[in-house]
Amino acid sequence: MIDGYGKADKTEEGENLFNELISKKVSLNSVIYNTLIGAYCKNGNMTAAFGLLNDMRSRGTPPTLVTYSYLVHGMCNIGLVEDAKSLFGEMRKEGLLPNVVCYTALIGAYSKLGQMDKVRNVLEEMASFNIHPNKITYTIMIDGYCKLGDMKEAAKLLTLMEKKGISPDSMLGLELHISHGD
Repeated sequence: MIDGYGKADKTEEGENLFNELISKKVSLNSVIYNTLIGAYCKNGNMTAAFGLLNDMRSRGTPPTLVTYSYLVHGMCNIGLVEDAKSLFGEMRKEGLLPNVVCYTALIGAYSKLGQMDKVRNVLEEMASFNIHPNKITYTIMIDGYCKLGDMKEAAKLLTLMEKKGISPDSMLGLELHISHGD
């Protein structure tokens, strides 16, 4: 039910249900915490999300990769990209390795800011951990280069994506084709 409230942008009702579970001494697991953390992050309420992370830890429930994925996305969505990146170190201390979803959130945030040099740095870090970009990662990067007018780099990424056996969305190829004036 907490998930339903979160999806319906009724985070307060989800929080009330969560608090009711606590008052009834229901044992809370990471799924319950993550559901509410995810709702907070979706709404940009990072203070509440991190408060819940602290509560989660204090009650002996370790954060999971899902917990951090929500937090990274939430921080990126409110423009705190460097803070989101710093969560990667925290994840590693907890024995969790950032995955393509976490890295793609960073890439998306840097792309929106037009910081393609930082996108390249994130890609290099991914490669150093043997994490491969997926279709979403490539699409975000290509879009970032297109928005900057760097069609050459966007086309290079599209070619690389196809070489790796990842089929682009049909609109992506059309966008590049039109931009090239072909």
